[in-house]
Order: sequence, then structure tokens, then C-alpha cells
Amino acid sequence: AIYLTGFVYIDELPLNILYYTMTIGTSWMVFILYMTMFLVSYAVLKFLGRWIKAIERINLPRLRNQRIYFSLAIIIVCITMAYGSYRFWHPTVTEMDLKVEKESPVKNLKIVVVADVHVGYMVNRHVLKMYVDRIMEQKPGMILLVGDIIDYNLNPVEEEKMEEEFQRLKAPYGVYASTGNHEYRLNAEEKIRWLSEKAGLTVLRDSVVKVNDAFYIVGRE
Repeated sequence: AIYLTGFVYIDELPLNILYYTMTIGTSWMVFILYMTMFLVSYAVLKFLGRWIKAIERINLPRLRNQRIYFSLAIIIVCITMAYGSYRFWHPTVTEMDLKVEKESPVKNLKIVVVADVHVGYMVNRHVLKMYVDRIMEQKPGMILLVGDIIDYNLNPVEEEKMEEEFQRLKAPYGVYASTGNHEYRLNAEEKIRWLSEKAGLTVLRDSVVKVNDAFYIVGRE
């Protein structure tokens, strides 16, 4: 109900209320999804217990064992979601060394690739600032944002002036972006125009750009 309230009144509610509405509603939906998986697993185990003696000996239908099972399920789900929240607020950087066996005037290049930023109601400017800080800490030679940059609605992005955070992305060989499916969920052209004109990203839509007369960047739409 909380999530649906935020979704239905997405254009009427204040941004700070929408943030908590979406966060609480989405978290509850994830909790219900995980618990449903445990419920289905319980039903399957109970069914298999008719033929498998090891499961039958556990005696799942017994009330005490049911309480133990679902208590453990709740604990596991809560720990899993807490870990997911921690990883959200503490993003990790994965480094890969790639060698290209071709002659090029560019001998060493550090490229930072970022996917699925999903700025919007839940990934607000505060979160985006954290991402941009982490990106710039890498001292990149080039930055690639590879799709799903904007989650759904452009309203919170514009209201929080998130273009100011994107404009902090700087690299000697450029900052490039390609579109993902979320860019096309609502007002695609408006969002893509915002990314290129306001955020200052070079958006490649089925196009190619030659960088420093050394190599090409190809962006698919």
C-alpha cells in the first residue's frame, strides 16, 4: 500500500516524502518476495516428506518446527537485506587489467565503467554524490556510463539539480554514456536530451566516436 501510494501520487507528493515512501515500499516488497520463496520451499519440503524419510523425520508439520523454520527464514531474510543495504552504501571497485595487442599513441589508459546508476526517487543526489566521488577517486582517463542512468521519472533528477553532480565527472579522454531500458520507460527523448545537454555527457546512440586518433568508442541504443 505504501509503494502504491507513492506510485499513484508520484506527481503530487513532495520529493522527501516520496523518497521514504519508495524506500519503505520497495524494501517491504523485497521482504515479502524472499519470505514467499521460503514459504514455497516449506511446501515443497513438506510434500517431499511423504517419500523421503530424512525429511519426514524432521516433522515439519509440527507447530514447534514450523516456528523454528519461519523464525530462521525471517532472520536469514533480514540479514540478507541488511547486507544488501551495506553494499549499496559501500560500493566496491573491481579492477581489471586488459592488454590490447595493437599499436596506439595511447599506451596506458584507465577507464572507469559504471552501470545501472538509476538516479531518481531512491537514488537521490546524496547517493549520486557518493558515486561521483568514488569515480573521481580512481583518477580515470575515460569514464563510460553504460545504461540505466535515470531510473524512471526525470522530475526528482531536475528538482535536486543532479546535473551538477554529473558535471563533476571529468576525464582527459572524455565522459561517454549509452542508453539502457530504463531510459525508455518514460519520456525517453526528454531524459536523453537532459543527459547530453544538462548533465554534459556525450551520449552515443548507435554511433561511433574516434578518440585522440587512437581508438573508437561505440555506443548502442
